[in-house]
Amino acid sequence: MITGLEALKDMEYPGRFIMAGRGNTTNIIAVYGITGRSASSKARKIVLKEEKRKQLLTVAPTNMEVLRSGNLDLLIYTACIINNNGITVSNGKQTEQVSRWLGSKDSIQALAFAHRFWDYELDSPNFTPRITACIKDNIAALGIIKRHKDGNSKRVYVELPLVLDEGYFIATYSGQIQDPLPPFQGEPLALDLEGITTSSEITGRAFYDALTPKDPTKDFRVSIAAVHYNLRSSHADITIINAADMQKGIIKGIVET
Repeated sequence: MITGLEALKDMEYPGRFIMAGRGNTTNIIAVYGITGRSASSKARKIVLKEEKRKQLLTVAPTNMEVLRSGNLDLLIYTACIINNNGITVSNGKQTEQVSRWLGSKDSIQALAFAHRFWDYELDSPNFTPRITACIKDNIAALGIIKRHKDGNSKRVYVELPLVLDEGYFIATYSGQIQDPLPPFQGEPLALDLEGITTSSEITGRAFYDALTPKDPTKDFRVSIAAVHYNLRSSHADITIINAADMQKGIIKGIVET
């Protein structure tokens, strides 16, 4: 197990990432993070939307003109859905389909069923993987779809029990800046979350700070969203930190639902 968030600190550029974990006997935790290098990737933020019986964390533009210089289909999507089925988090438009399956399946079944209809992103030369996590009760399932050397999609799924003050981390990239960007390898990383699970704000700040670059000119942070979901009360404590707001001296703080 990796102490604290050292794995994230060691990544120069993780791309997008997901952490699924547990804070105490009743709270499960999900974190979604976005980093970006291009202008279009940086012209985004995460916003909370309320719908009947569910909360959505969506990736929205901060500058639509700049965003149009990239692939809108890959840049704008629902990153997280929180409802009575559980929590679904992903780096693309697969989120909604996975969440629907979570209503009638367990975590890993929902992931496997929904992922059948998706492939890695067609953003040559990187061919960015699709990553998804489902959290239901005290079980997390994490999956990745990445490009095999023959061009086909390679799908890998892992089901993991959620343990007090521990989390599991997966990203689109392995962290090194190369051309093309190397995809995430191996099983999800086990993280020690002790000391950062008291609230969603503390969790969110810890992940945002872990991404602080040694070279300020290479700050790729875009957004962090941290969700603490109480299994007994179905209450979601949500913190969103957007780099666009931080630059103005503003944190998009705690949103309780």
